[in-house]
Amino acid sequence: MTNQTPTPGFDITQYSQIIIALIMSLPGLIALIMQRRQDKMREKGANLETNESQVDSAGKVTDSAVSLMERMEKRIGVLERQVEKLDRRNAVLVYGIQQLTNQLVLAGHVPIWSPPED
Repeated sequence: MTNQTPTPGFDITQYSQIIIALIMSLPGLIALIMQRRQDKMREKGANLETNESQVDSAGKVTDSAVSLMERMEKRIGVLERQVEKLDRRNAVLVYGIQQLTNQLVLAGHVPIWSPPED
């Protein structure tokens, strides 16, 4: 049970989904560009070695993108666990503040600050 106020904009999960989607689209985009170049080269009569070199380059870029995606997924997992831990800590702290505020009121004092009601 966490008492959080909604914040406008994106949260970390939405950002991570966008980043993963962008990274995942890179190999397809690169392959498309390489294929387009190959088609143009074939039309001009370019030799096969150049085409193979470009395909190899596209493969290397794809491998790099996959490696980057794996690292990003691991980092996102770490960040998600940190957010969950902070959410739990926040809930405990908010509960403690509420208890201390109630204790002051029961003792006949007026607190100078109280947490906002959700």
